[in-house]
Amino acid sequence: MKAIRLLCGKLFFVLFILFLAFTLITTGCGNLPGPPPPAFSGNTNVTVLLSSMANDQLSQFGLTFNSLSLTNKAGKKFTLLASPQSTEFMHLNGTVEPLVTVSVPEGVYTAAAANIGNAYLTCVTLIPSTGTVPGGLVTATYAYGSTPDSQVSLRLTSPMTITGDHMGVLLNMETLKSETLGSCYSAPGSSNPYSITPTFDVAPVSFSEQRANLVETGLYGEVSAVDSATNTFSTTLADGQSLSVTTDSGTAFEGIADFSALTTGMFVNLDVMIQPDGSQSAKRVGISNLSTTDLSILAGPVLQTNPFSPTGAGPIALVLGPQQQGLLSLNHEASEVMPFNFGSATFQVSGALTNLQALPFVPSFNDANFVPGQSVYVTTDVSKFVPYMSASTVTLIPQTINGTVVQSSTSGPFSVYTILLAPYDLFPALAVQPGQPTLLSNPDQVEVYIDSNTQRLTSTQLTAGSTLRFRGLVFNDNGTLRMDCAQVFDGVAE
Repeated sequence: MKAIRLLCGKLFFVLFILFLAFTLITTGCGNLPGPPPPAFSGNTNVTVLLSSMANDQLSQFGLTFNSLSLTNKAGKKFTLLASPQSTEFMHLNGTVEPLVTVSVPEGVYTAAAANIGNAYLTCVTLIPSTGTVPGGLVTATYAYGSTPDSQVSLRLTSPMTITGDHMGVLLNMETLKSETLGSCYSAPGSSNPYSITPTFDVAPVSFSEQRANLVETGLYGEVSAVDSATNTFSTTLADGQSLSVTTDSGTAFEGIADFSALTTGMFVNLDVMIQPDGSQSAKRVGISNLSTTDLSILAGPVLQTNPFSPTGAGPIALVLGPQQQGLLSLNHEASEVMPFNFGSATFQVSGALTNLQALPFVPSFNDANFVPGQSVYVTTDVSKFVPYMSASTVTLIPQTINGTVVQSSTSGPFSVYTILLAPYDLFPALAVQPGQPTLLSNPDQVEVYIDSNTQRLTSTQLTAGSTLRFRGLVFNDNGTLRMDCAQVFDGVAE
């Protein structure tokens, strides 16, 4: 018994000494230096990336950055953009696009700011005839000539450390916080108040991580230079940015055999991966039309398909062009609806998704089954404008839809999700128009096909009731909309 008491006493003494030592460390020595702060020296090449998170209320959201800057913790401001640059954000819903690459001093940055000039919103709807007002397709644009600085917000959730050789800074526009609009259309004589309040989340991006969301899909541009020695080409994107792109044995080419067939003046649509060193490497190079003269391109949603067109005009389709290049972009506004004669056009499907043959339905896209709401890439010979522009090629391209999961099933290797669209989505909104055949049975629903190739970039599960965004190719399969899905993102509520 005595031995036990002695042992307990010694144990208590040891514990007391440990407690006393811990107290001294945590109190008397609280000012001991911790890990040294990172040593900053030199500059980092920073690529500013643009993206957006949107539902389907708007068809276009464009603006011009007059200036863009970061401010470090010492209060010093560094300019990221030397000259004004315009960009359109709805085509960036769920994907990214480079704005500019600039050398920035290493350090910790605590604030970002932008001065924005003109800004505009475009929505599309169908209105019924009322009294003396004829019904039909309405494309409404609401614009600012200049955006007050007080209505622009760039938010850093935490201080951002810029260091290393290369890294990115992502500006992700939250469209619901970036605008207010009562309705797409207001009757003559009535007011329709709106506001444009560009709101961005700003975050650092490490190029050392091969992240799925660092793939820049659906970049549209014109080849400005070709370097055969390095298998590199330069392209001017539809929004005006210059981009140098490398190709290698893993690059997939569409419309041409390989890099050797690429020439200056060709229009390309690209999927590009940002490499750890900040360079841009092409995963896919698509050429829809080999011509390099008198050619223009337009990429955007189909608004109307009307085979009953004016005499001599041929079958006409109306397309909205958030992305334009060539003489079209010089002679027309991006928010203008463009009529195309598609009677002699070649219809094709983008090779952005490589699993089409595995789908449990036949993925068909042609002049008899394309419908309003599908996104297309149109090439046209601008020397043939009369009586309407004649489309040379019409290519189905990936698009992003926002909807609510209703139910799920399986079909072979695919999980199939039934997605309910909001009434303002272009598929249900434009399904029935005067003079246009009704091609869809349930225009407010899309069957989304997901397999092992689909990138799931969500923070929630794909369950009934979830609102999510899906990006992929949308087909009209005998009246049913079906999407071959490439990516799934968190959704945006109404």
